[in-house]
Amino acid sequence: MTIPNVPANLASGDAVTEAWVDDVVELFAHLRDDRAILAVEGGGVNVTTATQTVIDLASETPRINNGGWVAGASSGWDAPEDGIYEVVGMAAWAADSASGSREVLIKVNGSEIDSGNSGIGRLPGVGSTSRSTAHFAVDVVDLTAGDELTVTLYQTSGGNVFGRAQLIAKLLVAT
Repeated sequence: MTIPNVPANLASGDAVTEAWVDDVVELFAHLRDDRAILAVEGGGVNVTTATQTVIDLASETPRINNGGWVAGASSGWDAPEDGIYEVVGMAAWAADSASGSREVLIKVNGSEIDSGNSGIGRLPGVGSTSRSTAHFAVDVVDLTAGDELTVTLYQTSGGNVFGRAQLIAKLLVAT
Protein backbone atom coordinates (compact mmCIF):
# COMPACT_ATOMS: atom_id res chain seq x y z
CA MET A 1 0.00 0.00 0.00
CA THR A 2 1.26 3.45 -0.88
CA ILE A 3 -0.01 6.78 0.29
CA PRO A 4 -1.70 8.40 -2.72
CA ASN A 5 -0.45 11.65 -4.21
CA VAL A 6 -3.07 14.34 -4.66
CA PRO A 7 -3.54 15.20 -8.36
CA ALA A 8 -2.43 18.74 -9.20
CA ASN A 9 -5.82 19.81 -10.60
CA LEU A 10 -8.48 17.69 -8.97
CA ALA A 11 -11.71 18.16 -10.93
CA SER A 12 -14.90 16.15 -11.28
CA GLY A 13 -14.82 13.80 -14.26
CA ASP A 14 -11.03 13.58 -14.51
CA ALA A 15 -9.78 10.07 -15.25
CA VAL A 16 -7.04 10.51 -12.64
CA THR A 17 -9.64 11.46 -10.02
CA GLU A 18 -11.26 8.01 -10.00
CA ALA A 19 -7.93 6.22 -9.52
CA TRP A 20 -6.94 8.69 -6.82
CA VAL A 21 -10.23 8.19 -4.97
CA ASP A 22 -9.72 4.40 -5.14
CA ASP A 23 -6.26 4.86 -3.58
CA VAL A 24 -7.67 7.05 -0.82
CA VAL A 25 -10.43 4.53 -0.09
CA GLU A 26 -7.79 1.78 0.20
CA LEU A 27 -5.72 3.97 2.54
CA PHE A 28 -8.70 4.65 4.80
CA ALA A 29 -9.56 0.95 4.83
CA HIS A 30 -6.18 0.43 6.49
CA LEU A 31 -6.75 3.31 8.92
CA ARG A 32 -10.26 2.30 9.93
CA ASP A 33 -11.80 3.26 13.25
CA ASP A 34 -12.63 -0.30 14.28
CA ARG A 35 -8.98 -1.23 14.76
CA ALA A 36 -8.11 -4.15 16.97
CA ILE A 37 -7.69 -2.79 20.51
CA LEU A 38 -6.91 -4.77 23.66
CA ALA A 39 -6.67 -3.58 27.28
CA VAL A 40 -6.14 -6.24 29.96
CA GLU A 41 -4.79 -6.14 33.53
CA GLY A 42 -3.21 -9.11 35.27
CA GLY A 43 -3.59 -10.05 38.90
CA GLY A 44 -0.83 -9.14 41.31
CA VAL A 45 2.09 -11.46 42.10
CA ASN A 46 5.15 -11.49 44.31
CA VAL A 47 8.08 -11.00 41.93
CA THR A 48 11.21 -12.78 43.14
CA THR A 49 14.41 -10.76 42.95
CA ALA A 50 16.48 -11.16 39.77
CA THR A 51 13.85 -13.42 38.18
CA GLN A 52 11.79 -12.52 35.12
CA THR A 53 8.15 -13.17 36.01
CA VAL A 54 5.58 -13.46 33.21
CA ILE A 55 2.26 -12.00 34.35
CA ASP A 56 -0.75 -14.18 33.54
CA LEU A 57 -2.89 -11.92 31.39
CA ALA A 58 -4.58 -14.71 29.41
CA SER A 59 -6.77 -15.78 32.34
CA GLU A 60 -8.11 -12.25 32.84
CA THR A 61 -11.16 -10.74 31.13
CA PRO A 62 -10.04 -7.72 29.09
CA ARG A 63 -11.59 -4.33 29.79
CA ILE A 64 -11.49 -3.77 26.01
CA ASN A 65 -11.27 -6.47 23.35
CA ASN A 66 -12.16 -5.18 19.90
CA GLY A 67 -11.08 -7.03 16.80
CA GLY A 68 -10.78 -10.66 17.85
CA TRP A 69 -7.85 -10.89 20.30
CA VAL A 70 -7.58 -14.41 21.77
CA ALA A 71 -5.83 -15.65 24.91
CA GLY A 72 -2.42 -17.08 24.07
CA ALA A 73 -0.70 -20.23 25.21
CA SER A 74 1.93 -18.46 27.36
CA SER A 75 -0.12 -16.10 29.55
CA GLY A 76 -0.48 -13.42 26.89
CA TRP A 77 -2.78 -12.41 24.06
CA ASP A 78 -2.51 -13.26 20.34
CA ALA A 79 -2.65 -10.53 17.67
CA PRO A 80 -5.81 -10.91 15.58
CA GLU A 81 -4.29 -9.82 12.24
CA ASP A 82 -1.07 -8.83 10.52
CA GLY A 83 -0.16 -5.20 11.10
CA ILE A 84 1.77 -2.48 12.84
CA TYR A 85 0.73 -2.23 16.50
CA GLU A 86 1.41 0.20 19.31
CA VAL A 87 1.94 -1.81 22.51
CA VAL A 88 2.16 -0.58 26.08
CA GLY A 89 3.24 -2.68 29.05
CA MET A 90 2.59 -1.07 32.43
CA ALA A 91 3.72 -2.12 35.90
CA ALA A 92 2.63 -1.05 39.36
CA TRP A 93 4.83 -1.99 42.31
CA ALA A 94 3.91 -2.06 46.00
CA ALA A 95 5.79 0.26 48.34
CA ASP A 96 8.84 -1.38 49.92
CA SER A 97 12.05 -0.26 51.57
CA ALA A 98 14.42 -2.12 49.26
CA SER A 99 16.56 -0.42 46.66
CA GLY A 100 17.26 -1.86 43.23
CA SER A 101 15.58 -1.55 39.87
CA ARG A 102 12.08 -2.34 38.68
CA GLU A 103 11.44 -3.27 35.04
CA VAL A 104 8.53 -4.05 32.75
CA LEU A 105 9.32 -5.94 29.54
CA ILE A 106 7.01 -6.46 26.57
CA LYS A 107 7.67 -9.68 24.71
CA VAL A 108 6.50 -11.12 21.39
CA ASN A 109 6.50 -14.91 21.27
CA GLY A 110 8.82 -14.94 24.30
CA SER A 111 11.43 -12.51 22.94
CA GLU A 112 11.90 -8.93 24.10
CA ILE A 113 10.68 -6.53 21.44
CA ASP A 114 13.56 -4.13 21.97
CA SER A 115 16.39 -6.32 23.21
CA GLY A 116 18.92 -3.94 21.65
CA ASN A 117 17.90 -1.26 24.16
CA SER A 118 18.47 -2.51 27.70
CA GLY A 119 16.85 0.65 29.07
CA ILE A 120 13.34 0.08 27.74
CA GLY A 121 10.92 -0.09 30.64
CA ARG A 122 13.70 0.11 33.24
CA LEU A 123 13.12 2.09 36.41
CA PRO A 124 16.29 2.05 38.55
CA GLY A 125 16.47 2.66 42.29
CA VAL A 126 12.83 2.98 43.28
CA GLY A 127 12.77 1.46 46.75
CA SER A 128 10.59 3.41 49.18
CA THR A 129 8.58 2.64 52.31
CA SER A 130 6.18 5.52 51.69
CA ARG A 131 4.90 5.08 48.14
CA SER A 132 4.13 2.61 45.43
CA THR A 133 5.65 3.01 41.97
CA ALA A 134 4.28 2.73 38.45
CA HIS A 135 5.95 2.92 35.06
CA PHE A 136 5.52 1.67 31.50
CA ALA A 137 7.26 0.65 28.28
CA VAL A 138 5.88 1.63 24.87
CA ASP A 139 6.90 0.44 21.43
CA VAL A 140 5.58 0.05 17.89
CA VAL A 141 5.96 -3.46 16.49
CA ASP A 142 5.16 -5.35 13.30
CA LEU A 143 3.07 -8.39 14.29
CA THR A 144 1.78 -11.36 12.35
CA ALA A 145 -1.65 -12.78 13.19
CA GLY A 146 -1.16 -15.20 16.08
CA ASP A 147 1.96 -13.54 17.53
CA GLU A 148 1.64 -13.58 21.31
CA LEU A 149 2.22 -10.45 23.40
CA THR A 150 3.21 -10.97 27.04
CA VAL A 151 4.30 -8.68 29.87
CA THR A 152 7.15 -9.67 32.17
CA LEU A 153 8.16 -7.98 35.44
CA TYR A 154 11.68 -7.96 36.84
CA GLN A 155 13.18 -6.41 39.96
CA THR A 156 16.49 -6.47 41.87
CA SER A 157 15.55 -5.53 45.43
CA GLY A 158 17.12 -8.58 47.06
CA GLY A 159 13.70 -9.91 48.14
CA ASN A 160 10.16 -10.31 46.83
CA VAL A 161 8.17 -7.27 45.70
CA PHE A 162 4.45 -7.32 44.88
CA GLY A 163 3.71 -6.17 41.33
CA ARG A 164 0.82 -5.91 38.87
CA ALA A 165 0.90 -5.48 35.10
CA GLN A 166 -1.32 -4.27 32.29
CA LEU A 167 -1.10 -4.66 28.51
CA ILE A 168 -2.62 -2.31 25.98
CA ALA A 169 -2.23 -3.00 22.26
CA LYS A 170 -3.75 -1.19 19.31
CA LEU A 171 -3.58 -1.95 15.59
CA LEU A 172 -2.30 1.17 13.84
CA VAL A 173 -2.15 -0.11 10.25
CA ALA A 174 -3.14 -3.51 8.84
CA THR A 175 -0.52 -5.02 6.51
